[in-house]
Amino acid sequence: MVVTRLKGFLIVIFIVLTLPLFARHRLTTFEAVMFNDNLSFGLGENPDDMRSYGMLFDYFNTSGWFANIEISGLTLRGKGGDPGRRYDELILKGGYVAHFHLPTKDLVSSYEITPYGGLVLAGNFGLEAVQNFVHDVFKLGQLHEEYEGAGEQRILPLMGLTQKFEIIEIAPWFKTSELLFWAELDLAYVPTYMSKIYPKVSVGQHTLSTSQFMVGGGYSFVEILDDWETHQVVGSAERGLTFFFKGHIGLITFGYSWYVESMEGYGGVGVQLLFGERLSWERSDLLVSIGLAIPDQITTFAFRYHLFKDIGLYLKNSFKMIPLADESRVRENYSTWHAGIDWEISRWDFGWARPYVAAGMGFNRFLVMSDG
Repeated sequence: MVVTRLKGFLIVIFIVLTLPLFARHRLTTFEAVMFNDNLSFGLGENPDDMRSYGMLFDYFNTSGWFANIEISGLTLRGKGGDPGRRYDELILKGGYVAHFHLPTKDLVSSYEITPYGGLVLAGNFGLEAVQNFVHDVFKLGQLHEEYEGAGEQRILPLMGLTQKFEIIEIAPWFKTSELLFWAELDLAYVPTYMSKIYPKVSVGQHTLSTSQFMVGGGYSFVEILDDWETHQVVGSAERGLTFFFKGHIGLITFGYSWYVESMEGYGGVGVQLLFGERLSWERSDLLVSIGLAIPDQITTFAFRYHLFKDIGLYLKNSFKMIPLADESRVRENYSTWHAGIDWEISRWDFGWARPYVAAGMGFNRFLVMSDG
């Protein structure tokens, strides 16, 4: 029996090692992203709590090696006179992405396996001061809570494995674009801290090296292994059915995760730098614009997808959180959604401006929430 299992294991290893490497070239990239639960797109209920804010720095080398740092401030506001709690989380990890082309006749497909490891730092690392500085800038009021574990600093090992199956089809309407289907499985384990199993699927489009947009969903199985109350509540909010979108367009990179069962969600916006290839601009198939109205703090995202000639689809979303009452922190999350078709009149292009005509429809969404 042992010999049979050993033979089977060796056969699997041989097959994996002899698969040809996936041919599509991936550039060296660096990303810096700021995320916050205020970037809710009007979907999440935005309590300005739990995984409230943070930063992500990610470096990927064309050889397949990568490293990233994720910094999060996790809070649990006090209720009914009880003191609130908080702690800071820093995740440092690195690994190697191995790509394998799968021999298929009609479709381009691949398998990707990514083992990774690193460290998780949890405790008091000074992010309370950062959060209160930002709150002072936007006149949101300071937030002082007790650190979990009396401010102790924990350093724990992290290990994980990500697998991805990908199908690629050339987009019939853009010769430089590809339609993508991804099926992914992420496994992560931190002793005495947490374990996670996260299967997900997504679809999207990739154009040259300059733009990519994916939308999908999954189901997150999370088990919290310590007794920190903040960690227990955050872990409970970040399990279950999940929807997300992510992408990058030119210099801008963005993403959003929405945990449906808890109505929690947060998004991120940042910059992505590409190295190792010089591309000449031909046309824009996907455009994104981002704006913030101050002091009203209304955030607006607008997307335009080119269909053919001067015709395109557009989607606009504006959102903000409005405090209604101090007691139980009653608040309203307001958002507008507007979609339609536009026609750019290219024959009247002035170089610095181009007129257009648009027709569409949309709706307003009002979500009133309170603590407890």
